[in-house]
Amino acid sequence: GYTRTLDEGALTLSAINHKILVESLPSNNSFDDFSLTMSFMLTQSDANDSVGLYIRGDSNLDHDYRIDIYGNSTYSISKEAIDSYGDLTTTYLTSSTRAPQLRHLDHGNRLTVLMKGPTLVLMINDSFVQSVTDPDYTHVQIALFVENGPTSNGVEAVITSIAVYPAPDELPTST
Repeated sequence: GYTRTLDEGALTLSAINHKILVESLPSNNSFDDFSLTMSFMLTQSDANDSVGLYIRGDSNLDHDYRIDIYGNSTYSISKEAIDSYGDLTTTYLTSSTRAPQLRHLDHGNRLTVLMKGPTLVLMINDSFVQSVTDPDYTHVQIALFVENGPTSNGVEAVITSIAVYPAPDELPTST
């Protein structure tokens, strides 16, 4: 139900099994404060499918921040954790929100995430979108994902570039 393809400078991730496909960045680095930019295009999706990033995730992605970009031009930012019963809990730092900066299916988008201390700044297509503050997770891995939601026949995303750099001295604001 999953496909990963690296061809002609692009990584294509697809899923048709109503689950999530995760692809960790191939790095032994532990990421704490950083600037990440990813160029991507959703080529198949409905409103419940998404492409996105896990950031500051532990080795099993049991505790992480998650950024979803959905097929209906919305996004969410959440915090995931495993509770004392072993169940995944999700706390939305930003629930599903319309982003007019997002281009629709088959059009390229550029996602930038800046992490500095407890602050996460989200930019889409070089425009400031959201800033959230949460001190719980401070470092570790970054992973890409696509998630095939319950209502579609499949999701496919093409990632044409991803770059991680040190965080800037000052984070952008909404002004």
